[in-house]
Amino acid sequence: MKSTEEHLPLKPRIFEILLALLRGDDHGYAIIQELNRSSRTRILPGSFYRDLESIEAAEMIEEVDSPPGTAGRKRCFRITSFGRTVVRAEARRMEQLAQVGTELLQQSRGES
Repeated sequence: MKSTEEHLPLKPRIFEILLALLRGDDHGYAIIQELNRSSRTRILPGSFYRDLESIEAAEMIEEVDSPPGTAGRKRCFRITSFGRTVVRAEARRMEQLAQVGTELLQQSRGES
């Protein structure tokens, strides 16, 4: 059985890729464009495709058929149920961390 915890914490790029695939199946270049828009950073294809390979090997995503009209030139991916579980766990982990941070900031207000 795959363990969610062994993948946490996710690297920010991995988390962003999985979030992008929650919107639906997509090919690598479209995911890069989405990440460039949403994160306001320039994604380099080499590191992106290495990340994609690692999360595919971890069974968080899977390759699916290319869209009609692309003649198989584009590799398309879909998030798996395990990938959704990992994203949910990471989001929960980040939420808890943010809560602790908020509480600590509130406690330390008068201390500067």
